[in-house]
Amino acid sequence: MTLTHDTPVQFLRGVGPRRAEAFARIGVRTVEDLLYHTPHRYVDATSVTPIAKLVVGQEVTVVGRVVSTGVLPTRRRLRIFRAILKDASGVVECAWQIFQRCGMALRRLRRLGKDEHLEELDLDATIDTSARNAEIDLVFGPPRKNRIKLLLLVDVGGSMDPHADLSERLFSAAHAANHFHSFESRFFHNCVYETLFTDIYHFRGGPTEEVLKKLDRTWSVILVGDAWMSPFELTHRGGAIDLYHDNRETGLAWLKRIRERCPQSVWLNPEPRRVWRAPSIRLVREVFPMYELTLDGLDEAVDVLCGRRAPRTLSMTTTSAAGGVELVN
Repeated sequence: MTLTHDTPVQFLRGVGPRRAEAFARIGVRTVEDLLYHTPHRYVDATSVTPIAKLVVGQEVTVVGRVVSTGVLPTRRRLRIFRAILKDASGVVECAWQIFQRCGMALRRLRRLGKDEHLEELDLDATIDTSARNAEIDLVFGPPRKNRIKLLLLVDVGGSMDPHADLSERLFSAAHAANHFHSFESRFFHNCVYETLFTDIYHFRGGPTEEVLKKLDRTWSVILVGDAWMSPFELTHRGGAIDLYHDNRETGLAWLKRIRERCPQSVWLNPEPRRVWRAPSIRLVREVFPMYELTLDGLDEAVDVLCGRRAPRTLSMTTTSAAGGVELVN
């Protein structure tokens, strides 16, 4: 077959009808469309620079082993998350500013570990009281053991690129926190499917099913993403935007499984509330309570996870003859 500029992409070797549908969702229908479909941003993570050859001001990819981490206070009451990275050629210090209010909001999650009806023996207080009263007097109090468990799932790439800095602030604050009994983090693109990544740019990760097996109702889940995608990616098998990813289970099914497994779950959206009428965002909001990825939104989400505030209700009312939908969340 002779290819021309107007040849449908489905006739290209390795594409076929199903992948052609995925191409069509991003406006690529012909060979010409494909030739002129250039990425808006390209991050080359394949060229690794040795630490000894780093130059100030350059953006590079470095692979090494983290040998130490810590949080450093500053005179201006800022906190810096510091990590020492080492490879065969040398050592480099990495630093990220931690935004205090993100950390403060996450510290409020300690309320998740409190159970007013659960008490344990306070040994020190029992010894002290018994010595004063000359008889055994058992003293009970709230558990001291940290029982907070948090899974953080972050959408990366594509439409989330403009929000990368904001997501990294939350990610850094969560990693620097020391008040979690258990903390896990994973990455996804657009929607959660059968794989969650520890390093999405190098496709390193594991089955979502294995992550879910570790969770129960004592875990809280915070998902971060703009939920901005084709509804097809949520509602159809094979709907994932990645051309070589044929998801056997719909994105919505995976999201519902997470919510069923961990009812204490919320979604943080970096997009302003005024755009939340988009079809894909509406579908996600039917599964998770959604809040803006702002300091106020994070505060509200934490209050919901802690049970101090009821999730906002999701109501849908027809607003036009064309069947428009208005959402209140």
